[in-house]
Amino acid sequence: VLVVAGGSVVMLPKLDANFGVLYAMMLDKDSRAAFGATGPILGATGPILGEASCQPFKEGINSVAMRGVLYREASAMFLENPVLGMGADRFGERSCTGPGWYPHNTILQAYAELGLVGGGLLTMLMALAAVTLVRPLLAFSNGTTNWVAHVFALALFTLLFLVDQFYGNYFQAIGAWLTLGIASSLRAGDKRGGEKSG
Repeated sequence: VLVVAGGSVVMLPKLDANFGVLYAMMLDKDSRAAFGATGPILGATGPILGEASCQPFKEGINSVAMRGVLYREASAMFLENPVLGMGADRFGERSCTGPGWYPHNTILQAYAELGLVGGGLLTMLMALAAVTLVRPLLAFSNGTTNWVAHVFALALFTLLFLVDQFYGNYFQAIGAWLTLGIASSLRAGDKRGGEKSG
């Protein structure tokens, strides 16, 4: 490991002297000034709700108000391009937060960035997961269901889904995606168990 790490450091190309300035072109005005960058932010067209909506971010003391702005921005982005959205991971370009940011809500992010097509698919996937997790609990009386495992998976999915609606990014919702795999595995196990007992 040390040989590979050392070799990588030696063989890496020298850093371009303008790298800091190019990177700073993507940052907010104050951060860019610290790097000596001038000119517009790359790809930016300004906050979709206007500069006045960014006040909670400038004050930096009320995260509830900040989230409110993010949710309103996501809604406005969806209304601006409702069918296909504005493109994956492009929320920050029209937000007060800047490139790379997201609205801290997986469902709103999907509808803002992917429109009715992607947002609808994500919503259907989450609904299918909920049905997959709830259905075996309703059929517990037939004795083919591992009830405890299903209750745990449903509770875990519910928790992770709710957390993703206050902090999540659909690219990073690993816990929810893991729970979908667990639900699928439980369902497949129940089907095999029913075939063996039948």
